[in-house]
Amino acid sequence: MKILAGEKVEILCKFSGAPPITCTWLKFRKPIQEDSSDISIESTDSSSKLTISSGQQEHCGCYTIELRNSYGLRQAALNLTIVGKKHLLHLDPLRGGNIYSLVLSSNV
Repeated sequence: MKILAGEKVEILCKFSGAPPITCTWLKFRKPIQEDSSDISIESTDSSSKLTISSGQQEHCGCYTIELRNSYGLRQAALNLTIVGKKHLLHLDPLRGGNIYSLVLSSNV
């Protein structure tokens, strides 16, 4: 999955099976903590959605969802790539000197 920096990311997984089913989202095989304001996880009995409010370079990586019930474990994974936008930076001429333009871009 490839998105532009700053865009909202939603990864939805739908599932079925014998309840109860527990969902765990992982990034690089480590559980994702919801303590940050930019990542949220919503789960129901038949789906789980991971949302990143504004995708940035630090969100790139391999995301995995683990689904467990009394019969076993299933996993699904995807790679998330954030492609940088071009940003135009203007320095304020009133604070000294000429107007400078710098085009910054980053690609993953």
